[in-house]
Amino acid sequence: TILLADLVGSSSHVTAIPQEQAVDFLKDATLPIKQAVENYGGTVIKFTGDGYLCTFESVCEALRAAETIREHFMRQKHTPTDISLDGVRIVLNTADVTVQDNDIMGDGVALVARLEKDVPANQVFLTRAVYEIADDAEFHFELVGEMTPRGWHSPVTVFQLSPLEMSYTDPNVFLLITDMHGLITHGEKLTPLEMHRWLLTWGEMHRKA
Repeated sequence: TILLADLVGSSSHVTAIPQEQAVDFLKDATLPIKQAVENYGGTVIKFTGDGYLCTFESVCEALRAAETIREHFMRQKHTPTDISLDGVRIVLNTADVTVQDNDIMGDGVALVARLEKDVPANQVFLTRAVYEIADDAEFHFELVGEMTPRGWHSPVTVFQLSPLEMSYTDPNVFLLITDMHGLITHGEKLTPLEMHRWLLTWGEMHRKA
């Protein structure tokens, strides 16, 4: 799976500051991208000037890295040197690639580069190939629609990854709901102390379960 992540609005920041400071800005701003990719087992192919082109063996790991990158830029509005950040654009595609001279080539790589220009700030776009392989139990997606990138003769179906906080899912966490049938009826026959003990027993039983 190919992942391309680029900074939003980096050109305007770079042209407004001295060259030496611009180099430090790009290094600081893109570091979270590189760290997330490596943390989820991805391979950084190359630095693109304001982001990274990467590959993953696992679609799910690529999506987790993408979500981690997006969450960072949604929360972090400035670099450590206090230069503002406008966000990040991320595109994922699963396709065969040709590896040559420590770089990757192919239509799948060209597609993410074309789609990246249309990704809104702090959004993750993905192709149908990624969507069909991904784990629906962990990730939630919304259909963006049909897009025809420059150089493509037929439209490409594009989805976007819903932010974790918006999808109301938490991986590996399950919710169990129980209800004490007849609580009101029985409670009317108990003293406050007996009711308190009953509730404590009920809670302890659930804790042990």
